[in-house]
Amino acid sequence: MDLLAEEDSKLSFVTQGAGTPAMVAHLMGDLLIEAREFCSALTKYPSPVNVVSHAHLPLPSFIIYMEEMVKGSSPPSLLYNGSMATTIAAFKRTIWRHYRAHGRHDLAWRKTRDPYAILVSEVMLQQTQVSRVEGFYEKWLVRFPDFTTLAKARTADVLAAWQGLGYNRRALALKRLAEIVRQEHGGRLPKDRAALERLPGIGRGTSGSLMAFVFNSPEPFIETNIRRVFIHAFFPRARRGVTDAAIERYLERTLARERNPREWYWALMDYGASMPDLETKGTARGVNPNRKSAHYRKQAAFKGSDRELRGKILRCLVAANARRTGAPAQGLSRDQLAEAVGAAAPRRGERDAFAQVVSRLAKEGFIIEKRNFIFLAY
Repeated sequence: MDLLAEEDSKLSFVTQGAGTPAMVAHLMGDLLIEAREFCSALTKYPSPVNVVSHAHLPLPSFIIYMEEMVKGSSPPSLLYNGSMATTIAAFKRTIWRHYRAHGRHDLAWRKTRDPYAILVSEVMLQQTQVSRVEGFYEKWLVRFPDFTTLAKARTADVLAAWQGLGYNRRALALKRLAEIVRQEHGGRLPKDRAALERLPGIGRGTSGSLMAFVFNSPEPFIETNIRRVFIHAFFPRARRGVTDAAIERYLERTLARERNPREWYWALMDYGASMPDLETKGTARGVNPNRKSAHYRKQAAFKGSDRELRGKILRCLVAANARRTGAPAQGLSRDQLAEAVGAAAPRRGERDAFAQVVSRLAKEGFIIEKRNFIFLAY
């Protein structure tokens, strides 16, 4: 359970007058003790902060202090909300301080406001590390500088430019997206999140990042580095099962009254990306926070997988068309392609896997089969 949910449930029980006096007294004691533990725990985070100035007191003195606060004009719920507001403010100071000192300010896609260029970077960064994307981003923009150029490009040329980034379906989705933007949106990226999510390859996460980075809109979205930061900071007791919906409750609080959502998200992602280094230095010790996420999945081995076979098939077809700009697509016979990717072995399992992958690639629009020959889709 996260900090907000756990304490809110107890506070509602106390403030609504439910239960016997003894039960209420017991829960109030829990709240006071846990509030002190929570405040003390925060002093161990990457940037030591004292959320409540009296959190360092011995427990009996702290309880007396909290009881005096409760007896005053503020009911427990208001006292709690004030503490969380202070926590959020301290959290933001930590993130901003790190960003100013260690942020990745030189990333090329952070220096542009061109919607197309930002879109390209966001699609490339799906499941791919920043260091790898840096080697492809500017070359892609030279080859396909805008929606129109990409929409008119041959599939073979688009896939050739994508080779080395992995997950080739992103390249195909990006080309289809460019076609739709050109045909249905006048060559302009939609400014509406729902409209963005109707485009190929754009899910909730990418639509939110586009709203933030293209339009500087405070739309909540979560990616792996943001998830890591919030689980580490706000779910210290969780062992597993932290949902993105729960994280968004805290994320939305940090976005409230934020004048520059674009840069705030950059700061969050840069802090999250640096956390493995902080853990090595002993600043943010513990298990990788993302393992506590309800959405955490250990990626299956690449070697021998369908993903590996898909990549081999597409690379072979791309290579066959590498020097045929403007010429009809060059195909390979099914036997030639199977031999080229090492799937011509007599074992039935390998032949079946090859056939299944070819069938899926055809359904997804990557390839076309004609008379036992396989071509890249035009």
